[in-house]
Amino acid sequence: MKQRLTAVLTAAFLLAACGGSPVAPTLTPAADVKVALTDTMRMDPAELRVRVGVPVTFQVTNTGKIEHEFYIGSEAEQTAHDAEMLAGPMHEHLQGVGVAAGETRELSYTFERAGTVFAGCHVPGHYAAGMVATIVVTA
Repeated sequence: MKQRLTAVLTAAFLLAACGGSPVAPTLTPAADVKVALTDTMRMDPAELRVRVGVPVTFQVTNTGKIEHEFYIGSEAEQTAHDAEMLAGPMHEHLQGVGVAAGETRELSYTFERAGTVFAGCHVPGHYAAGMVATIVVTA
């Protein structure tokens, strides 16, 4: 009986270590998320879900004929960046990329805490026209 219990426990341990059991720790690999920026002043998808601490690579494609931007930040950061963009030309940021017509750019980002943040396009007038996506960050 003791040998059988030992064998069962050993098998359970090996399954858990190899990810074959629900008690094994969940490891989430880096995620790739595709986003389209359109000339109808929309981001598709309009809502994204990501996890805290998991590196995300946003593959941002401008499907339109005019320049767009993908900038990640809180509501306050979006407001500040919008004012910055109204004052002058687009700048590259760790939190965002400008995307020329027909181009695809990548932005790698790791979210540090759960909550809701936004991705916005701040080419003058675009954010005010609704070019924003919600990013829900879960633990």
